[in-house]
Amino acid sequence: MTSFFKFAEAEALLDDSQAFIKVAKDTRSDMLALSSQKTDTAKKISDKKTKAVKAEVVAETPEAVGDQIDRWLDDLHKLPVVGNLTDTDRHYFDVIIDAASELMVLGLKREPETWDGELFAEAMFRRFVPILESDEKDQALFDQIPFALSELVKHLSSIKVLSNEQDLLEWIRKHHDALVHLYDQNFDDFYTNLTRAMRIAGVDTTKRAQVNAFTQFYLSQNKQEGQALYTSKIKPGQQPAFRKKGRRKKKRH
Repeated sequence: MTSFFKFAEAEALLDDSQAFIKVAKDTRSDMLALSSQKTDTAKKISDKKTKAVKAEVVAETPEAVGDQIDRWLDDLHKLPVVGNLTDTDRHYFDVIIDAASELMVLGLKREPETWDGELFAEAMFRRFVPILESDEKDQALFDQIPFALSELVKHLSSIKVLSNEQDLLEWIRKHHDALVHLYDQNFDDFYTNLTRAMRIAGVDTTKRAQVNAFTQFYLSQNKQEGQALYTSKIKPGQQPAFRKKGRRKKKRH
């Protein structure tokens, strides 16, 4: 038995052969009790891992994320600063919260406790505009972005799901001008035409290398579009971001 226990430990079948060897010198029932204890412990660990995985999957489903965002919006609507907005501005406020939150939680797989400036930059400068509907691309919406993001951050901090409120508010203040000037007609036209060309060419838009290579080729073949793009108000880092599915449809008013 002693030799077997040593062999089992060497093969990673046991954690501590000495404990088994000690018990083996005593009674068979004691040895079985030790084995059972280790088995129960392993089972509990396995059960916890299984539950954690299941919980993570549930939290990331579109339905669960949508419900979570709706709860945030319900709470935000109770704030006087939001309740006093015009119907149009409140609608744009909702669109911003809904789209930005979905991008970060569902698209980029980041719960609020992990949000940071780098994530905000990725979501807002690369992915936000492409997921808006054409009738949402109104300057009045973009004017609301710093305010909407700030109120979201403050609310999530107040309900203890976000801990770096001041860092994120500072990021929003620092990038205020870039956020309100996210939209540019030249860039939107370029994105629409580029997307159509990629679809025809069969480019896998989930692979950045393919997107970058095709974009360079497209620009070389459509120099006037490229000139219009790079002489517009587009800031560095505002590159096309592609998506497979549209944003969920939620009518709140």
